[in-house]
Amino acid sequence: SSDLGGISVVLYTETEEDFVYGDREMIVEMFINLLNNSREAILRGEKGEGEIQIRVWTESMLCCVSILDNGEGMDKSTMRNLYAPFFTTKKTFQNWGIGMSQIRKTVESHQGSIDVDTKVGKYKELQIALPLDL
Repeated sequence: SSDLGGISVVLYTETEEDFVYGDREMIVEMFINLLNNSREAILRGEKGEGEIQIRVWTESMLCCVSILDNGEGMDKSTMRNLYAPFFTTKKTFQNWGIGMSQIRKTVESHQGSIDVDTKVGKYKELQIALPLDL
């Protein structure tokens, strides 16, 4: 467990010795983007106490990662456009709206899958599954 500027980050791991085959830099960048998205969603949600839960486990020859935050969640319009290049809900010139598009591209280029569950004003959970390197 760790603290990220008032946001607690909790890590649950059910695996320690498993590896994913792929481009290390792309995968690290993907998880940095996902965690940053969660942090920003919590800050925009203005709930006070934010939490990001990260859970890692293996299942059916896959490494599975869940990132759950209690931020603002996503509405139907955002969900429809989630992976569209240059779509963004952020109001800054520093954000080009390519984060989720790039994340999906990284997952697919590693023969993985990504799934999203969300409820407006409550939470967002992203689950990523990548093949294990055996």
